[in-house]
Amino acid sequence: MNSFVDLENTYQLLDFSISHNRMLIRSMRNRSRDYNIDLYFKGVSGIFAPMYFKGIEISSSDQTEIENSLHFMHQLPNEMGYQLFTLKDSNGNSYYLNAAAWGVFHNKRNILESTLINDNWEDLGDLVLWFE
Repeated sequence: MNSFVDLENTYQLLDFSISHNRMLIRSMRNRSRDYNIDLYFKGVSGIFAPMYFKGIEISSSDQTEIENSLHFMHQLPNEMGYQLFTLKDSNGNSYYLNAAAWGVFHNKRNILESTLINDNWEDLGDLVLWFE
């Protein structure tokens, strides 16, 4: 089941907070839209992904699927009920992470301004989707 698909825009891993296990992947505003698309992940405990994505598709996975897809033995931790996710780019390349929850937000923050700075949900922008 696909949770989020946007194969048209470019995304980049913009920020990661080790102390709070949060990660921000952003598609910056551009000529066709006046807002950023933020993919905000909470409770991240493992990631196998690049810094940039041309298009992105995020779907739920399981450990067996991930192990079968990788050419080497790489186990992402699956602690405390965290979910495993597959992130695919528009070329069909697959990457993996696990997290407790994640959401899609639209905001008009400065292009490189992170939303991981504080815990105020209103600062994240307009909530579009939330997955736990």
